[in-house]
Parts: sequence; C-alpha cells; structure tokens
Amino acid sequence: MASLGLEEPSDESDYGGHTEHTPLEGETPANRRLRLAQNKKKAARSEHEAAHQKKVDRDCKEQATGRIPEGLGVFADGMAIKRSNWFYGGALDSHFYYLCLTNTVFVSDEAIAAKIAEEERGERYHHTSIELSKVVPRGFPMNPQQLCKLRALAQTHGKSMTVHIEAYYLMCKFQRISRNHLPAVRDRTMALVCTPEYDYIMPPLDLSSRHMNLAVMPMPEGYLCWKDQSGRPFFMLVGFDSEGVRHTFDLDQLAQNLLYFSWPGMQNSVLGIAMDNAYRIHWWTMLGHALTRGLTPAG
Repeated sequence: MASLGLEEPSDESDYGGHTEHTPLEGETPANRRLRLAQNKKKAARSEHEAAHQKKVDRDCKEQATGRIPEGLGVFADGMAIKRSNWFYGGALDSHFYYLCLTNTVFVSDEAIAAKIAEEERGERYHHTSIELSKVVPRGFPMNPQQLCKLRALAQTHGKSMTVHIEAYYLMCKFQRISRNHLPAVRDRTMALVCTPEYDYIMPPLDLSSRHMNLAVMPMPEGYLCWKDQSGRPFFMLVGFDSEGVRHTFDLDQLAQNLLYFSWPGMQNSVLGIAMDNAYRIHWWTMLGHALTRGLTPAG
C-alpha cells in the first residue's frame, strides 16, 4: 500500500471512524476532558454492575437446593420444603444428635445439650457458636454455598478450635452419608461433596490430638436395669430369653442377643455382621453368621 502512495486507514479518517478521543466540533479542551472523565465513570459503573450481577447469579445458583430426590425425605421449613437431615435414622452415630423440631444436626457437647433440651424441656436448641450457625444453620450443609463455607471453616484455625473441630466432623459425616446413597438419591449438595474436589478434607488439628475427641451421647439412666427381690439392681433383656438362642436359625432371637450382648461399635468377638449406625442388621449377614455358628464344632 505504501508503494502506491496510499496511507494506512486510521480510526478517524478513511472509514469515517470516530472515537471518544476525537474532539467534537466546537469542543473546548476543558469540555473534552470532562466528557472523557464522564465516559470513563460510565464504563467503570457498567463493568461493576455486570460483575455484581454475575456474582448475584452465581450466588443464587449456589444457594439453590435443587430438586429433592424422591425417597430422600423432606422437612417443612415454614413455606419452604427442605431436605430432611434425618436420613432414615440410621446414619448418625452416638456422637451426633438430630433435633427433629428444627431439622438440625448437632455434634459432641452440642448434641448432648440438644438432646436434653428436647427430651426434658421440649425446647428448641440452637448452636451456641454464632460462627457455625451462620455457616450451616441446620448442621449439615443444605446447598453448595454452605458446603463450601463449611469446608473453609473446618480447615482454618481460629481462637475457638471447638468450632473448627465441630465443622470438620459435620463435614466428614455429611460426606460419608452422601457416599452411602446412590447417585440417583443425592441432591445437589450431596452430589457435590462426593466429587474429587472434596476427596480430602484437612482436619484443623492432628487426629491423634485429645482435642479431636468427641463427646458420646450418654445411655439413658436405668437402661435395661431391673431390681431383684433384695432391691439390688441388675441388667436383663426385656421380651426375649437372655440365656441363649433356642434354635440355631432363629434369626430374630439371635440378632437381638447380638445387639444387647455384643457391644456393637466397641471391642467384641463378633465378625461379619453388617449394621448401620441405628443398629439395623443386614439380614443376609445375619444368616451367614447363623450358618457359621451351626457348622462350627461344639466347644
């Protein structure tokens, strides 16, 4: 183009282009500077509004619980329907407590306090930690945003380590429960916690630390306790023979004896019995145990 004596087209000449930096007809330098400053503010405002709207859309998406799969259970929270954290009653062990009045899961000392408040006083118990209750008001995360915040709280160190330890155990328990559900029965939050992104959750302290020990829900006073004629207390089983099983394949009797005499979840001599945290026994493993007992030589 230069060899033909032609010049490169500019933004302001050949194509009739016009930029904001081009002085307008009759515009003074002061007015031009003022116009450029106003245009810059408008562009910055538009960019800020676009970023804010993007953040709002993202937050709305992360706060949405999504569809609750059929069979997972629901809880009426005012006019809203939320996922039930009861999980059929067999998902929580003795370190946790589910408060049915508020659909909230508590852990450790908070679990004991919630149980006492509900059973003895009929009251709704709330987290003593404002920091934890702001992140997960229901104990378990109900949407992806709460899940992300709960993990951040579990992996940080603050003045009160109790809050971070409780957040860690709530996170781990929710992940374990979610992985025990089939993919078709998981909601958005349960599906997210099962992704590789959440494969490893760093504890706030070393797991061998005494601070990581959780309080255990106490047994009810007088549980299976009776008194003989002299008034001395003793423990016995109610409703079935505690001396043994009359028939090798009386699975109901055998299962009841195992539950009461074998200390499930603690050191015992029973192997191969599968049960959940509510002590519901898998029937085929019970049959296998009975077959083993029947085929084992006496003595």
